[in-house]
Amino acid sequence: MPLDRSIKSKELLGKIITAILLLAIGGVGGYYFAGTGTFFGVHVPFLEKQYRDVYTLSYDGQPARYKAVDFNLFWGVWELLESRYYKSEEMDAQQMVDGAIGGMVASLGDPYTMYIPPVSNAISEGDLSGSFGGIGVELSYIDSLVGVGAPLNGTPAERAGLLAGDIIVHVKDEKAGIDEDTYGWTLNRAQEVLRGKIGTTVTIMIYRENYNNGEPFEVTITREEIKVDSVKLEYLTLPDGRQVAHLKLSRFSERTFTEWNLAVDQLVNRENLAGVILDLRNNPGGYFSEAIHVASEFIDDGVVVTEKGKTRSNDYRASGGGRLTKTKVITLVNGGSASSSEIVAGALRDNKRTTLVGTKTFGKGLIQERIDLINDAALNVTVAQWMLPGGQWLNKEGIEPDVEVEQDYETETDEILERALTLF
Repeated sequence: MPLDRSIKSKELLGKIITAILLLAIGGVGGYYFAGTGTFFGVHVPFLEKQYRDVYTLSYDGQPARYKAVDFNLFWGVWELLESRYYKSEEMDAQQMVDGAIGGMVASLGDPYTMYIPPVSNAISEGDLSGSFGGIGVELSYIDSLVGVGAPLNGTPAERAGLLAGDIIVHVKDEKAGIDEDTYGWTLNRAQEVLRGKIGTTVTIMIYRENYNNGEPFEVTITREEIKVDSVKLEYLTLPDGRQVAHLKLSRFSERTFTEWNLAVDQLVNRENLAGVILDLRNNPGGYFSEAIHVASEFIDDGVVVTEKGKTRSNDYRASGGGRLTKTKVITLVNGGSASSSEIVAGALRDNKRTTLVGTKTFGKGLIQERIDLINDAALNVTVAQWMLPGGQWLNKEGIEPDVEVEQDYETETDEILERALTLF
């Protein structure tokens, strides 16, 4: 397929570029920890941004262990650009440094470890809290390319038919002067471009496996205000008159704790309740602490997930006092269920508290720590990985459902939900 050949050639070029950038920046001194609002990947709500300290940089010359690294090439290329580039007067030294640092971090080959320049960091800081203008899609890396982790419920992306697993190969926004292939983009770059003024349009080219004879296709979407509600509760009636609480959890955000508790307060007092359908489909994850809270509602005691890092290992156990530990629960998952949602699904399965219905989950089991830097930039660093209570590593493997049901997007019927209802 032409797309495959293009990707392979660009991968080679990318490796060459990032290798040069690694040489350019490899001698920068260390960062010093002073608090980031997370504790080993766990979001701590009371450590708000205004009270965080940041890492400061210390540089006392090139570290001895890197004496063999020659920086003459870096400065030589810089001088060549100043003397030969036809628009050298437009060169922005800070942008060049940001780009070089980003390339160094990218050379690690971990798409979730990234340098986030100040403007991108300001956008991502608000991603899990407020509302914004955009198309309503959670981004992720798919085979090292920018792709759709999940379209958010009730958004332009969902109405346009975008699916989890779609790869975004090109973005065009005439008013913003954007007409670019996405190869080499960071998720923050994609986020910047896809967001914009409400009412404006953006055209994205999508590659979808086993669709359109393997050819990419275009979708034009009008941006709207995206309000991210994480919990939705409705009741479904079974043929025998009993009711099932359909609890849709779309992400683990700052709002999840409050929204979740309000929903559970309602359903625990519901009469004639047969059980709960916990719907984690297209839930891309979010704050780890919220995942532990949700899993603990269903599990009396036991390990929810295990963290395995470079310097430490941790078992995170159910917090106790769960209100749904005696309630029957069926959990819905699909390829858009990732990270924290996989932790919840895996914990409930391995503690024998649920039956998983749907399709295989995404397989994102890495833990990132966000480090605020002194220049309003940030560094996301993968510091550990997750292991489920039963011993399964999450990353790249995903979780297989107990009852596999494919969703037919050509029909209005929700086949996965309908199948789950038959289990009560």
